[in-house]
Amino acid sequence: MEAQSPKAQSSLTRRPTRRPGRLGLVAIVGALSVLLSGCLQPNEFDPTGNEPIGQLDIVEVAGTAIRVAGWAIDPNTTASVNVTVAYLGKNVQVLANGSRPDVAKAHPGFGAAHGFDFTTPSLGKGPGQICVWIENVGPGSRGRLLGCQDVRLTNDNSYGSFESAVATDARRVRLTGWGLDMETPSKSIQVAWRLNDGSWQFQTADVASPAINTFMGVTGKHGFDFEISVPLGTNKVCMLSPKYGRGAFADLGCKTVTNESLTPVGIGDDLLSVKRVKPKTGHPFEFMSRDAGISTTLSDGSVMWFFGDTSDFTSTGALKFFVNNTATWASSSDPATTTDAVRSDRTEPYLSMQPIAPFSQPCPAGWSSVLWPASAVTIPTSPTTDDVLVYFGNVCLGGAWKFGSRGMGLARFTFDRAAPPNAKAVQGQILTQTLFPPSAQYGTAAHFDGTYVNVYQCHIPEDDGQIHWPNDPGYGPCTVARVEPSNAADLSKYRYWTSGVWSDQPSDATGMSLPAASETPDADKQLPPSSFTISLDPFHGYLMVYSPWPGLTGEVMVRRGSTPQGPWSKPEVYKVPGCNDHGGGTARFCYAAASQPKFSTSTTIGIGYFDELVSLGPARGGYLAGTLARRW
Repeated sequence: MEAQSPKAQSSLTRRPTRRPGRLGLVAIVGALSVLLSGCLQPNEFDPTGNEPIGQLDIVEVAGTAIRVAGWAIDPNTTASVNVTVAYLGKNVQVLANGSRPDVAKAHPGFGAAHGFDFTTPSLGKGPGQICVWIENVGPGSRGRLLGCQDVRLTNDNSYGSFESAVATDARRVRLTGWGLDMETPSKSIQVAWRLNDGSWQFQTADVASPAINTFMGVTGKHGFDFEISVPLGTNKVCMLSPKYGRGAFADLGCKTVTNESLTPVGIGDDLLSVKRVKPKTGHPFEFMSRDAGISTTLSDGSVMWFFGDTSDFTSTGALKFFVNNTATWASSSDPATTTDAVRSDRTEPYLSMQPIAPFSQPCPAGWSSVLWPASAVTIPTSPTTDDVLVYFGNVCLGGAWKFGSRGMGLARFTFDRAAPPNAKAVQGQILTQTLFPPSAQYGTAAHFDGTYVNVYQCHIPEDDGQIHWPNDPGYGPCTVARVEPSNAADLSKYRYWTSGVWSDQPSDATGMSLPAASETPDADKQLPPSSFTISLDPFHGYLMVYSPWPGLTGEVMVRRGSTPQGPWSKPEVYKVPGCNDHGGGTARFCYAAASQPKFSTSTTIGIGYFDELVSLGPARGGYLAGTLARRW
């Protein structure tokens, strides 16, 4: 009686076809033909019913080893029997006692303990042959050949090369090379890298690599070429070509690379001098990217700085964006060198303002809710103390220049001249988180004239996803309101300038006189696109300073006024260098020009601005303070 074989589907998990050397089953009698001449062939009929039966389900190359799996039964016993696996002159007895419910179902009465799954030791690379058969047990005289297979042994290990680590600027390193898993030779894998013994990070090696394909005899894309952020100085980068299946990973080794320190920022065009506003060399926050630089000069001549969009590095060299808002202090003798406090974890600065309430309208999902300093004024309160009032925006930040206003708030900081916050946290008290609504953002600029705090805004239409400037009539006018410092947190106490008188109705406010630019009649020179500053410069009187539309520009606009509310002169157009650079494949600009009267002299105008790519320095933004040559 001919034995029935189980159906083709097996309870053994069949691996997907994913590695070189996976072959179909074909019975081939090779070098063992003499030894096996007495065996029944895999499907040969046994008229006696005494000879063993079975099936070879899998012959699989596993790197430089061979895996075989199947089942075996001798009709004369229900016990598990041995199969013989022959390779390279070796015969190995393997007990077929693995659970095979499908075999038990196809051959009732014998049970399920008749499966085998065996992998040879590493046999080296090259051609090979493997045969599997069952020796007869009890009555009968012939064994059963389950199959012989010619195979070509491959290497499933990973390979690769870490070819170069090159500094592209003071904070970036470019890594190149290739990685390949021979178990999946046509598929791009993720290579692993780590910086200074930090955690492993991953990058897909999917850059076209024809030379590597020819060398390794494979297809697909296996190269990598990417940049990582690093701390300033000498860094070590190590790489692996990981292993996702059988075989071993490839250690691609480590490389060290030194990123040079920041060189002096170049001057030129109308810029006579410039310094980066930062802590001293060696400070943990020396190379923070500091945006929205707002300063106010204190009664003793020292300076308090407020920044938005402050970022720092993680331990792996990645950037942390939008720490949100920070404040710091600088001495009168060195106003560009800040004395930032360092938290114990040394990972980011202290927040200078902590929100006390949620925004009146929540930010969209995935956006950040930040408090962004817009202007600051110093109010002397005693022979030894000053109050600093800071108007700040409740801002939703969505990245890629996506932002939304949620109104203006007001905070107060106290300065004790006898105990300046040298290397101490500068943190304030929020007096009101929502003072002005988004439709009237007074406090975008502010100035204290000795009696009143004057606050300014230039109306911007609601964001509809379109840019209509400068022809959209919704832009402007720029208006001014004032309040006594003691009432600054009370919206009802503000009075609005209207044609020479002050009204308690915001709707009465009339626009200040802002003639068009002197060098061009373009309307886009007339109004600040967003941020601007108004200050009483000790040498030059009232100054309005801003970046013209679209804000990302190397131009600085300077207007002069005879009173806090103007009228304002036509703007002088000054140019600063290095404001249309490229870094990391992206154009980098300057923006947010501001008045910085602490840096003025009798012949120069003190200004500040944010540069997305500091000239001759790292591909990182920095807040710069410098001087322009006065033209009047």
